[in-house]
Amino acid sequence: MSLESEADEEIAVISTGGNEQFQSELSILRSAIVDLRIGDMDKSVDAINKSALSEEDRAAAKTISKRLLMGEYDEAVELIDQFT
Repeated sequence: MSLESEADEEIAVISTGGNEQFQSELSILRSAIVDLRIGDMDKSVDAINKSALSEEDRAAAKTISKRLLMGEYDEAVELIDQFT
């Protein structure tokens, strides 16, 4: 899969929306990423995974987590911004 098609797939997943708790947790995670609070990022990812009720939310959580693990913080923030 090319990087371009992978990015398109991520955007399609992220743009599907989610529940209020999930949205709130994404906002908290975004703040932790921007401020580079690693411990808070870890806690937020756990909370996001617990609040992801739909398949779309779970896919978004997985994609964002993947970006964080790769150290791609700017990309993770962009994905969160597209989702919220």
